Amino acid sequence: MSKPMSPDYLAEIAARAEAVTDGPWGPHLGVTTNVFIAHARADVPALLAEVERLRAELAARPTRAEVLRETAPEMDAIAHEYGVFGVGGRLRQLADAAEAGESK
Repeated sequence: MSKPMSPDYLAEIAARAEAVTDGPWGPHLGVTTNVFIAHARADVPALLAEVERLRAELAARPTRAEVLRETAPEMDAIAHEYGVFGVGGRLRQLADAAEAGESK
């Protein structure tokens, strides 16, 4: 996995993007437009690598349903100590709903 893009580099890219003039670009480009174009060959692959790194990081995290199912037995046991029943079942229902794409 690649290392995270530094905030400074991301800020530099953002500054170049902000400073560049809107197209269409003709034969007489301003300095900021030339700088933007010159850095694009490095900036675009770096941004794509960052997107891929973040997607991989996100994919490695447990889903909401997995977290709910994993915590259900412990939460059920704690709730029973206080005389509250059905918490584990409700968490499993929420996990099923999460898997089905529902938010509630």
